Amino acid sequence: MKKWLAFLCILSFWLGSSFAEAAELKIQWSEDFSEAETLADWQGGSAAEWLPGLEKGNAVYFKKEEARGGRGISCQLPKELLGPGELFCTAWIRWENISKKPQSWNGVKFMLIVDSPGGRSWPQHQLEEGSSDWRHVSFIVNLGDEATALTLHLGLEEVSGEVWFSDLKIEKIVYDPALDAKLRRPEMEKTYPQERLRGAMVAPRTFTIEDLDALRSWGANLMRWQLVYTGKTPTDEEYDRWLEESLEKLDRFLPEIASRDMLIVLDLHSPPGARLGDSGYVTSEGGVWNSQRYQDKFVRIWEEMTRRYQGKAGIWGFDLMNEPVDDRTTPGLARWHGRGKGQSLAERTARAIRAIDPERTLIIEPNHWGGVEAMGGFRPLAMGNVVYSPHFYTPHSFTHQGFGGRPATLSYPGEIGGVYWDKEQMRKALQPAVDFQQKYNVPIYIGEFSAIRWAPGESAYHYLRDLIELMEEYGWDWSYHAFREWDGWSVEHGADQNDNRRSPTPTDRQKLLMKYFQKNFEE
Repeated sequence: MKKWLAFLCILSFWLGSSFAEAAELKIQWSEDFSEAETLADWQGGSAAEWLPGLEKGNAVYFKKEEARGGRGISCQLPKELLGPGELFCTAWIRWENISKKPQSWNGVKFMLIVDSPGGRSWPQHQLEEGSSDWRHVSFIVNLGDEATALTLHLGLEEVSGEVWFSDLKIEKIVYDPALDAKLRRPEMEKTYPQERLRGAMVAPRTFTIEDLDALRSWGANLMRWQLVYTGKTPTDEEYDRWLEESLEKLDRFLPEIASRDMLIVLDLHSPPGARLGDSGYVTSEGGVWNSQRYQDKFVRIWEEMTRRYQGKAGIWGFDLMNEPVDDRTTPGLARWHGRGKGQSLAERTARAIRAIDPERTLIIEPNHWGGVEAMGGFRPLAMGNVVYSPHFYTPHSFTHQGFGGRPATLSYPGEIGGVYWDKEQMRKALQPAVDFQQKYNVPIYIGEFSAIRWAPGESAYHYLRDLIELMEEYGWDWSYHAFREWDGWSVEHGADQNDNRRSPTPTDRQKLLMKYFQKNFEE
């Protein structure tokens, strides 16, 4: 039986030294499969079997003997869920003997289908192969103004095996505008002495003084210094040893960085326990979203780094977590930010840092891989001296083409995924960050952006040129991904995917970066 709930609840937010209450409207759709007839409301309902009274309640069940093809059911969701905002989709799911997936998006399907005039998208939670006992599964969808229909799909795709679904919920929160007014900063804060910050992300593990001098000679005045663990599944002792060694290298570099009138963003790229979804490592306790111990350690690490670098020259701000992905948070643990339910991990960490160093600039990325589209469902922290930092690789199929044996055939400007991408389409894609800045009067820093160097023709150059021109128009700070890290992103390498030598003469992409870096000296 489908249920609709719409109700008001009062939440408290700590704003400075006083509490401010604001109402939110929570719209919730749920499906508990209370009776067999429920499946009649689903398209393809005969593809599933209704099972009453299981451990997690009533359920629908699918079994596929052959891997090829799909088997599933779909339900169109009510129009009340449409409109800008964030949908939080959850279910209890169990699966057995799921065969190898041909593509990462195949397998167990717990997925929304989002229709809009610009095309269709398929946000979902990608589950692994093999077997799992009942698991609480969730994912988040950020909707804009353009969505016209939402369809929920359950089933199996291009795999064999068995799967059970129970207790489906989709929740949307609409905040009282009074809360947004309270979160708006009275003035745009200046968080550094330079006129603007323009630079690149670097890989400290291999970074040298010669690299530092080269980047500075280009004109860059900013480096995003990523603390990234490159091994597999560290013990706590291995993680702590890696972090200390990484910080010791930063300690050696900081005087050199400061003496060159440069700043760094300190980016904890690899949190303790990992983000769930990292390709590198996840401990037996799961990621930082599945362990209270790791959430506590995450806060403690930032407290220790705050004490270590308080008053040290060369650091612009702390980027608390790279591309957070809290879609799969264990119930009862803190999520990243913007949900309006209890203290988020971002807020808890920010307050712990500020208790030690009240002047420290904080850099907060939106949820769901830090994508700019996530800014639509995001809200600022109730404190000043915070910079908000989405990343931009849109459309992903263009910027990341050629990975995993996929062909590199997409050109920019040109049609990509049924949409013609040019500077104006890119402007539309950046609009959530523009709206966020205008609404809350806060600084924006694009911490990562890039295009793979082997995109056809001059596509990578054209993409980067248009994006940088827009960031300059909006007055945003930015750091290119990346300088002397992996040659796929390198502007010092040519367009031949099989040639991993630096070009003997500057590429057009390198000249483009240098042109804008030089503005750091002119302003």
